[in-house]
This record gives sequence, structure tokens and C-alpha cells, in this order.
Amino acid sequence: MNESREKLFFHWSDSSQKFDYYVTGLAAAAVVYLTKEHHPSVIGVNPPSIELFAIISLAISLFAGLTQIERAVTILRVTHDLAPKEEFLRRLRQRKKGESFASESTPNVDMTEMEIEDKINSIAGVVNQAKQGRDRLTAFYRVCYSVRNIGLMLGIILLMTAKALTPYLD
Repeated sequence: MNESREKLFFHWSDSSQKFDYYVTGLAAAAVVYLTKEHHPSVIGVNPPSIELFAIISLAISLFAGLTQIERAVTILRVTHDLAPKEEFLRRLRQRKKGESFASESTPNVDMTEMEIEDKINSIAGVVNQAKQGRDRLTAFYRVCYSVRNIGLMLGIILLMTAKALTPYLD
């Protein structure tokens, strides 16, 4: 069961990353195309100005999307680096309780209770700092996700508004 859950998570993660790349690529293509096709005019309540604000909104979405992708990669790296430390910490705590375990990664070296306790405290501090850093990255990732989506939707709405108003205001 654990293996199937892990496999399902990897499929979800891969799909999520591909979707993020697609949406960010879509925003990049829209910014490039609209910037090329944009005809500047005096800023006011007119289609070119609304189109300019659509381009700005899509550019913000693009920047947030790229930042979100970078944060996702960093979160995955931190989580990957954290897993062996958490496992080692779990095994040291087992050893402190007197439980035996066989592992190549945790050799059965004679350590006093005090040495085990010091090692546990040292590794626990590193693990807690890494988890706090990962939590901050995750919070920023969520902000970037929201900004990307809001910027994308606002840009599309502004672009559609500019195109819809063109016949009436020109």
C-alpha cells in the first residue's frame, strides 16, 4: 500500500509540475505576442491602455509562475535532503530507548547515553531548522501560485475587455 501511495504522489507531482510549466509558458507566449502586437497610445480609458494593463498583469503572472516553479524545485530538494536526516534521527531515538535495529546507515557503534542524547539534539536542531525553512518556502510557493493565477485571469479579462470595447471606443 505504501508503494502505491508513493507512486500516486509521484504521478500527481509530475502532472502538477507539467501543468505549472504549461501555464507559465502560456503566460510567456501571451506577453511576447501581445507586446509585439501592442500599439501604444495615450493612457486613458481606451482599448490600447486596457491592453497595456493586460500585458502588465500577464507579465506579473509570468514572473510569479517562474518563481513558483523555482520554489517547487527547492522544496523538493530540501524535502529530499531532509528524509535521511529524519530517518537517522528516528533510529537514534530507537537506540536511546534500547530498541535494536539493523541498518547500514546507522552503524552499531558503542555510544554512551550522553553521546546519543547530544547527537539527537544536534540532528533534531538541524531537522527543525530545515522544516521551518521548507515551511517558509511552501508559504511563499502558495503566494506565487495565487499571484500567478490571479494575474493570468485578470490579464485575460482585461484583454477580452479591450477587444470587446474596440468597436465602441474607436
